[in-house]
Amino acid sequence: MVVIPEIHTNLGRSDLVVSHRGKTWVIEIKVAYKGQNPKQKAEEALQQIKDKNYATLYPNALCIGLSIDDLLRQITEYRCFAQ
Repeated sequence: MVVIPEIHTNLGRSDLVVSHRGKTWVIEIKVAYKGQNPKQKAEEALQQIKDKNYATLYPNALCIGLSIDDLLRQITEYRCFAQ
């Protein structure tokens, strides 16, 4: 398994890229602070992957937007799409 944090691109940097046995996951993480909508944060994370083309280097990558609830300190929402 190869795990690479913050891969830089000309448009920004993805939070995490994980590769294992020929499969790749591009992961963006957002924190939902008190009063913020965790579902919306997960959507924002996924949209950032799309907008900034983080997955273009990885054909057939699974793109995942995660939302971490600040109060619960755990992942509460996620959204994904296959490249």
